[in-house]
Amino acid sequence: KEKVKVTFGLNPKKKEYYGIMMYHKNRLIKAYEKVGCQLKASGQRVGIGVIGIIECNFLKPAHNKQDFEYTKEYRLTLGALGLKLNDFWKEVTEKRAREREFQALDKDDSDDQEDADM
Repeated sequence: KEKVKVTFGLNPKKKEYYGIMMYHKNRLIKAYEKVGCQLKASGQRVGIGVIGIIECNFLKPAHNKQDFEYTKEYRLTLGALGLKLNDFWKEVTEKRAREREFQALDKDDSDDQEDADM
């Protein structure tokens, strides 16, 4: 019920590395955990290149410190991360679409000006 900060970002150079980095007390426990739309990424290229970081001090690491115990809280956390990632991906794709639209309009305007100059 307490708020947890999740940071998302894009990795434009190495898109094959994507997923959520899950830390417990500043120690990386799970690296590149796929959630949300990244689980279906095999054919659609959805969520590729997005890296997330979360500090999961409320979860209990497994005895080998390489995973978290598979509890209700862990499953709920992965579900919530999936929803947040889907929202982030939607924002990114909408922003890219607007930028492409703007560039296309800008290109049309410059083409019109060149036609007028001739």
